[in-house]
Amino acid sequence: MSYLSELLSFADLEKFDGMEKLILDLWKEREKRNILTVAAVNDWEIAIVIAELDKINQMKMDDHTSLQQALVDIYEAPWEDQISLKSATTGIKKIEK
Repeated sequence: MSYLSELLSFADLEKFDGMEKLILDLWKEREKRNILTVAAVNDWEIAIVIAELDKINQMKMDDHTSLQQALVDIYEAPWEDQISLKSATTGIKKIEK
């Protein structure tokens, strides 16, 4: 738990809020460009474009996991049995030289 205590001692809420805003602004800009690209390719009406852009501004993420709990989960992950996921193969074969 000393690692968590060290993280808390360097925590600065003012810087976190600034970084959070910066990350969200960059994400919104990427999403805006994606929407405008798809709209141009598919020849969307202006009303549809505006509605999609409004969705970006109204989007909120509600994550109710505490930071301490998330860090504890990550810390304990290497010692827990991992669930193996079954998936389809890609068909790509490794060629050895």
